[in-house]
Amino acid sequence: NGKKKVEVNKTDVFTKRVVGVMPQPKAETTKDGVILSVQQFGVIRPDKIAEWLNKPAEEVEREIIESRLGFKDPQTGNIQVRHEYLSGNVREKLAYAEEHNENGEYDTNIDELRKVIPIDIPAHLIEFNIGSTWIPTELYQEYLKDKFDVTGIKLTHVGSAWVAGDLPWSGKNEKNRSEGVYSEKLGEQVYGSDLMIAAMNNVPLVVSRTEKHRDGTTETITDKEATAACSDKISQIKDDFVEWARGKMQQDSELAERVQKIYNDRFNAIVPMMKVDDIFLSKHLPGQNHKYELYKHQQNATVRATTQPIMLAHEVGTGKTITLISTAMEMRRLGTAKKPMIVVQNATTPQFVKEAKDLYPNAKILTVSERDRTREG
Repeated sequence: NGKKKVEVNKTDVFTKRVVGVMPQPKAETTKDGVILSVQQFGVIRPDKIAEWLNKPAEEVEREIIESRLGFKDPQTGNIQVRHEYLSGNVREKLAYAEEHNENGEYDTNIDELRKVIPIDIPAHLIEFNIGSTWIPTELYQEYLKDKFDVTGIKLTHVGSAWVAGDLPWSGKNEKNRSEGVYSEKLGEQVYGSDLMIAAMNNVPLVVSRTEKHRDGTTETITDKEATAACSDKISQIKDDFVEWARGKMQQDSELAERVQKIYNDRFNAIVPMMKVDDIFLSKHLPGQNHKYELYKHQQNATVRATTQPIMLAHEVGTGKTITLISTAMEMRRLGTAKKPMIVVQNATTPQFVKEAKDLYPNAKILTVSERDRTREG
């Protein structure tokens, strides 16, 4: 009736090649061998490169390290590709390389790691709170003594909470008592040291007592005024500790250096694998339909995703679907996953499968259809 027109054509398989034939590259130099090894195995295999170049493996290892395309990891003894070794916890890697650098074996590692290590955050710019688990415990012990005249309490961090030993008799002194809260209603004393432990655990302290009646029932009596006073005191302790600790670090340069080192080693040591060297990237991956050409950000993301967990924060329309499919197939090819699974929204499943089959014509894809979403399915 003229309202709808259907056009039927033959698919590409009738007119042209849909599965590209990738010529097998040959390694003529050590650099070629490194590229080929990473593309075929996902890692640098000096034994294979030596086999391709008909050279001793020791000579190949030396040439890889001298070219700085790869580095010998002193922890494993394996040769790691540049972008992988120079990312992650680089401070830990540097410390280990320096400790085991006999006869200058890891001079190259040390030189390159020092170039990528994040700049130290100075002590006066470091943010912290009372209860931060990375702060030396001695600092908390010293604050207990300065603020509440309490010694002999052992502070330990167990699970996700700070635990203190029993308050010794000497700790029930006037200073500790005056910094605490007294409940007139219950006749109970909450010491300042108790409030400090609550502040370290970032929990409220409720002043209450449970009484048992003659008929066997129990009743919990809460002193709301004392509880509110405890809350105010805990807030004051939180602010006071930070000010006190900063003053200590200003007076004690060794303490400031120690805090700075601990913080930077734990929280300022990671270098993300932001960019993979172009020589390891390819517009077409093995088994892909050559009508597709991967963009540079897709190539980069695919290589990264086969070696580490990542999040693709790419904008709409930049090809995340192709990147996910390419990553799954590369993981399968490299042997890092036997059966990759991609979870998508129900509404986009058919389109996702269509693109996967188009991108990898030879791939075996198991998918969920509409009839599978029934009780019988």
